[in-house]
Amino acid sequence: MNILFINTKGKFGGVVGWMCRAVEALEKRGHHCWIISTKKSELNQYAPKNIKIVEINSVSDYSPIIISFIYQFIKKNKIDVVFTNTTKEITVGGVAAKLAGIPNIRRVGNYTDLNNSKKNRFLSKHFVTHTIAPCQAILDKAQNTYHWLKPEMYSVIYNGRNPVPVDPDSVLQLKEDNRIPPGAFVFGMNVQLVRAKGIGDVIRAFGLVIIKHPECYLIICGDGNLKEEINHNRRQMRMEDRIITPGFQKNVLEWSSMYNVGMLASYDEGFPNTIVEYMAAGIPVISSNVGGVAEIVKHEHNGFLFRAGDIQSLVRDMNQVIEDHKLRLEMGVNALQTIQDKFTEDIMIDKLEGLINEYIPHQHRLSKSQ
Repeated sequence: MNILFINTKGKFGGVVGWMCRAVEALEKRGHHCWIISTKKSELNQYAPKNIKIVEINSVSDYSPIIISFIYQFIKKNKIDVVFTNTTKEITVGGVAAKLAGIPNIRRVGNYTDLNNSKKNRFLSKHFVTHTIAPCQAILDKAQNTYHWLKPEMYSVIYNGRNPVPVDPDSVLQLKEDNRIPPGAFVFGMNVQLVRAKGIGDVIRAFGLVIIKHPECYLIICGDGNLKEEINHNRRQMRMEDRIITPGFQKNVLEWSSMYNVGMLASYDEGFPNTIVEYMAAGIPVISSNVGGVAEIVKHEHNGFLFRAGDIQSLVRDMNQVIEDHKLRLEMGVNALQTIQDKFTEDIMIDKLEGLINEYIPHQHRLSKSQ
């Protein structure tokens, strides 16, 4: 199949990261994929080099120039299906797909993407063939809030990552590069540096945990508008050597393998990729119980769940995961098993291919075995 993804997002967040992984996996199965992306998007900077990206100028709603460009691209490259996310993407990519007579599948990241605005309802009715959500919680909340949604037009395909063995020597080298002793206990976050991710809560909790467990380190990988504030806070706490901020990292599984525990303290989420990444690295998770997190994290089985903003519970869980070595190892094994049972990239792409095949002509279909 020939598959086109449309991206107008500036930040390299969850949906854009999913898009890149989906493209790489689909290409490995013999499909041909492209991403049409705005020039200022971080996608162009952070996407793997083997992904075919076609850059366009900034997009305005229903832009006839962009619609014509995408339509001509569809015809020239014999595109079978288009993927969009935002309403802006639907106003150009969805419209072009409609004109070309091919399906447009929308992949949302949170229930607010399915809002009750007239614009969203109009676009969903006329220019979206089917919508994918990354967890059931998003669909449940959307359908309870926006009663116009038709359940049969929506489905869940979980984010997936295949576990990848990591060279222990590489992990040790990564620790050495960041001046972390080989036996030190490491809490890690792979996260956008924005307020909603609760990074300040983790830093405050870490400041209390390290009093009891001075051998601890906290790594915060990512970029965003809180970067300077986080660096200011760690200087004020005199923890520049214990709270490490290496910036955005592409090889998240290697970094996650360096952590003893993966952290997420968000106040709002859909189904966070970072949880899947931690667990694919075989480590337990401490996460706020938001969005669809509870669909993958089971309390005291493969991680801990706490109420967002509850610093005391966060401190308690962090202390317990340090002190109970046996439980931590068991939760790590269970985390990896959880991924293998339900959340691999292979499972995700199988379901994605199956969904696409429902909406395109039989002669265009290409199975993973071909």
